[in-house]
Amino acid sequence: LWAVYMPDQKQLLFNHKRGHDFVRKQWLQHIGLNPETSIKAIPKFGGENGFYCDDMACRLMRSGAVISILHMPHILEKECYDANLILIPDEMRGRIKHTTCASQLLFMRDNLEIYIQDGKPWVVKTNAK
Repeated sequence: LWAVYMPDQKQLLFNHKRGHDFVRKQWLQHIGLNPETSIKAIPKFGGENGFYCDDMACRLMRSGAVISILHMPHILEKECYDANLILIPDEMRGRIKHTTCASQLLFMRDNLEIYIQDGKPWVVKTNAK
C-alpha cells in the first residue's frame, strides 16, 4: 500500500482502495482528514491529479518534478530518461537488471516519505533500501 498526499485538494490518493483499512484510516487521521470522505484511488489508466498511469508505470508530475512508480521492470531504462526519482516495488527487486541511470532509484518499503521542493523530489524518511 502506498499513497500520495495532495494538500491542495485535501486528499490522500492510494494505489488501491481495497484492503489495508486500518492502515489507511490511521494515515488519514494522522494528517487530519476524514477517513469516510477522503479516500480516493490513483487512476489505473489515464491522467488525473498530476498522475499519468498505464500498464508500465505511474508518473506523478508536480511542481516540475517527475516521480515514476514502476509496474513492469523492463520500463526502467526509459524511465531513467524521464523521471527525477524512480520508485521500484520491493517485489521487483530480483527482476531489475543493472542499469546506468541518472535518476535516483529506491526500492519501496515501509515509511517512505517524499516531498517536492523547487522542482526536485526529496526523500526525508525511509526504511527503503
